[in-house]
Amino acid sequence: MLAVLKILAVLLVILVVLAVVALLLPLGFALEYRPDRFRVSAVYGPFRRTVWSHRMHRPKQGKIVDVPKETATEAPAPPAAKEEVVPPEPSQEEEEEELPSGAMGRLERMILLLEDNPKALADCVLGHMRWLHRHSIFKMSIRHADVFWTVTCGDAAKTAIAYGAEMAALNTAIALVQQTVRLQSDRLWLEPDFTGNRRAERKIACTVSASAILMLHLLYRVWKDPLLQPQTQPEPQKI
Repeated sequence: MLAVLKILAVLLVILVVLAVVALLLPLGFALEYRPDRFRVSAVYGPFRRTVWSHRMHRPKQGKIVDVPKETATEAPAPPAAKEEVVPPEPSQEEEEEELPSGAMGRLERMILLLEDNPKALADCVLGHMRWLHRHSIFKMSIRHADVFWTVTCGDAAKTAIAYGAEMAALNTAIALVQQTVRLQSDRLWLEPDFTGNRRAERKIACTVSASAILMLHLLYRVWKDPLLQPQTQPEPQKI
């Protein structure tokens, strides 16, 4: 009986050590935003898996198929050929990963803030990073940061003014980020787009990693953040 208890105690110690090591190993999330897609992948050690891939729903042009004309002898000319629009079939690459409604709503809220109010989203992220810098002994790292963003307003004058303001804000944000996390960037580029033709080239991609216990704590804080709560549509009133 004593030997069995010793074996169980050794196994329990081994499990505890493995759990501690697993919590201290780096856990990361690879984020990629483009105007037509947003993708989140989890990275843990050598393993990488796409957690959520969302394709922006935009009207797509179908393929135009010409209907051949029917020939007839000694008959009036047939009407002009009709054009039939065949909608494209969805490919497997466009299939989205299903997530719980709460996580889906928060991610969609983040995408909406990124497109409509990026300053509010940046302030929210910087607030969480400052909290981690003050209360955590572990460091977070941002690797392979690739940012290309354009500034477009109604006219050239407003675009130039907005570009100057956003460039100053970007430099300030980079300085604050470097004080709290280890930042390794491949490209950080902001430029004015007076015609709006380069909006489709916008891109934000990076890999955020830290120890698993710190990353889980950060996810909990983001989950509870009031700014990132999904927007609820008011129910129609019954008459």
